[in-house]
Amino acid sequence: MAELTRLEYYVPKAGKVSLTVSNNDGKHLATLREEMAQEGPHNYSWNTTDLAAGTYFCTYMLDGAVVVKRAVKVK
Repeated sequence: MAELTRLEYYVPKAGKVSLTVSNNDGKHLATLREEMAQEGPHNYSWNTTDLAAGTYFCTYMLDGAVVVKRAVKVK
């Protein structure tokens, strides 16, 4: 994971989107984006400069549907 990581996601139908990050222990670290999004492709540039090396989990939620992806930062 670079200092600036691009998160890409697709919204199949307009709705409330939330992107959050938690650490390996499941502790919520940040809400990166929370908005009403239109249908289509989207992306978010995530600045990871202040994060320590380790494993993180990015959670994408759209109207109750949840997708979790793992991200690893190496120093």
